[in-house]
This record gives sequence, C-alpha cells and structure tokens, in this order.
Amino acid sequence: MLSKKPITLLLKIGFFVFAIFLLYQQITNQTVAYQFDFSYLVTQVKDHWALIFFVLLMMFINWTLEAMKWSLLINKIEKVSLRFSLKAIFTGITLSAFTPNKIGEYGGRVLYLKKGNKLQGVLITFIGSMAQLLTTILFGSIAIIGLLYIFPRLSQSIEFIEFPYYVYLLIIILVNSLLLFLFLNTEIFTKMASRISFLDRYKKFTVIFSLYKKQELIKVLLFGFARYIVFSVQFFILLKVLGVDIASLYAILLIPIMFLVTSILPVWTPITDVSFKLLVSMYLFGLFSANYIGVSCATFSIWIINFILPALIGLVFLFNTKIYRT
Repeated sequence: MLSKKPITLLLKIGFFVFAIFLLYQQITNQTVAYQFDFSYLVTQVKDHWALIFFVLLMMFINWTLEAMKWSLLINKIEKVSLRFSLKAIFTGITLSAFTPNKIGEYGGRVLYLKKGNKLQGVLITFIGSMAQLLTTILFGSIAIIGLLYIFPRLSQSIEFIEFPYYVYLLIIILVNSLLLFLFLNTEIFTKMASRISFLDRYKKFTVIFSLYKKQELIKVLLFGFARYIVFSVQFFILLKVLGVDIASLYAILLIPIMFLVTSILPVWTPITDVSFKLLVSMYLFGLFSANYIGVSCATFSIWIINFILPALIGLVFLFNTKIYRT
C-alpha cells in the first residue's frame, strides 16, 4: 500500500502539469482570438528592454505592497511575516486562475493559516479586497469627472445617459463618500449582524469587522492607493513602449476608467476576464488612438506580467510547501 507522501507528491505533480497546461491554453486562446502581432511586440520589447525590465520589477513591488496590506490585516488573528504573506498572495493568484470569478484567491491566501483561522482569514481577505475595490472606484470616478469636464459631449459619443455636469459630480461625490464612510466604519456590519438572531452562532466571524480602528483602515487604503499607482504606471509605460499615440493626459484619465469598468463587472473565468479587459481597453483607447494593436498588446502584456507570472510563482510555492498547519 502506498504511503501518503508518494500519493501527495503524485497529486502535486499532476496539479502542476495541469495548471501549466491551463495557463498555456489561456495565453494561446487570447493570442488567437485577438490576432496579436508578436513580431511587433518583440520588436518594441527589444527596443525598450530597460523599461520592460522596470515594469517587471514593478510587478514585485505591486504584490509586495499587497502582501504588506494583507499581513497588516491578518496579524489581528495570526502573526505572519512578509515572506509568509507573499507566499499566500502568490498562491491565491494561482488558485484564482482556475476558479470562477477568481474566488480561489481567498482560499489560496488562507491555505497556509492555522486551521482555526482559515474562515476568519477569508473575511479579513475580503476587507482587503474591498479596500482595493474602493480605491479603484475612487480613482475611476475622479477620472470620469475629469474626462467629462475636458470633453463635455463625450457622454453622447459613448451613450451615457446625458445629465448636466454637476449632476455627475454630485452623484460621484455622494457615492464615494458613502463607500468611504462604510469602509472606515466596518464595525457597523458587526453591529448589524448582532441584531439578527440567527447570526449569533457566527459571532466569532462577524466580530472580525470590529477588529480594526479607523487609523488601521486608513493604512490599508494607503497600501491600496500605492498599489493602484504602481499598476497604473505599469500600464502607462506599456502603452508608450508599444507606440499607442495618445496624449499623456488622456491616458492618465482612461487608465482608471478602464480599471473601474473591468473591476465592477463580474467575470466568471480568467479567460473571460482578460477578454473583457481587452475589449474595454480597445474601446476606450480607440476613442483617441487608432493603434489597436498597441492597445491590445499593452493589455495582454500587463495581464501576463501581473497575473500569469505571479500565478507561476504561486504554483512553485504550492508544489514545495506543506499546506496544513495546526
């Protein structure tokens, strides 16, 4: 009879091979569907290799900031190091690649936590995700206001419901203020849950929302802001490297809008996720630039750099790590 170790090793090898195959399929499906000009991409990369290297370096900065944000939150229930957090982050990215709507990211992050902390860890990870989503909404809505101010008739060309400019401004201020208030006062959700009798049995989990002081949540938001700036700069550099002829001001406004649209609408698989990002980016940047190849290559490249490469790193962590802890 086989012992557990050989069986575990075989399962890991099987998952590793399967994961590599799926990631390869995701890449090839997109290159075929959107007819990427790889010769153009390779030429631009060769001519601007230093900038591409900088973008790759920023990927590690991006996920290191996310690890610092997650460890700040998770330390309320379990003390973890930055190295531990990075391993959890990369593992979460790997599992998100094979699950609907990237839900596997939550499981991947808490995989290495002690057994009794895993469910609480999922809720804490959710708080961190909400901080990043709030950041995306804040920057994206400001960009919308800026773009509508510069191009007041743009709402007609992209089929917005046409309102006076001050109405858009008022709606965005109200929505952002409400979301910011709710995030910085998460104990409200604990209080709401305490008034629902059937949730009493889950008090151990609902109390999570009252663990954080406002100052701590502000720090979490600042990490989210820093991450946002990093991957926005990454995309901006790639647009320039790949020859997208668009004024810097327009790019600075369109990038947050693209991130906003692709973040608030649900996608069910990583393949539909990158496909949706490609369609949105080509539509938005197509309003100001005819270089669709450059836009699609930039979008595809940022997906490879910020998602596929981290997923491969996480796959290595999964293969070499003992998962269960007591």
